[in-house]
Amino acid sequence: MVLNPTSNCLNWKHADEEEFKWTLKDVLEDNRTEFNQIVSQYLNSEKQSTTPDELNRATEFLQQMLELTAKKVVLICRICDKSKPWWTPELSKAYVDL
Repeated sequence: MVLNPTSNCLNWKHADEEEFKWTLKDVLEDNRTEFNQIVSQYLNSEKQSTTPDELNRATEFLQQMLELTAKKVVLICRICDKSKPWWTPELSKAYVDL
């Protein structure tokens, strides 16, 4: 959760969900060896337990993949003195419909 909208440097409102999914698949494919290793060792359904360090390694890897995907797909916000971070595309449509 971002408490201060100006501290979030990515423009998630205008991000394309399908493009994000496809780019994430490509990023995971580029890192297939490490992804397969983490899934087979730590995240498979047959594993009864895992250590906190193993879980941390798996979540750090997944977080890195998500961050890399976001940098590739999501545009950077340009904040200026007239920016309205609360304005959404839905509000624009509702305003046009008035």
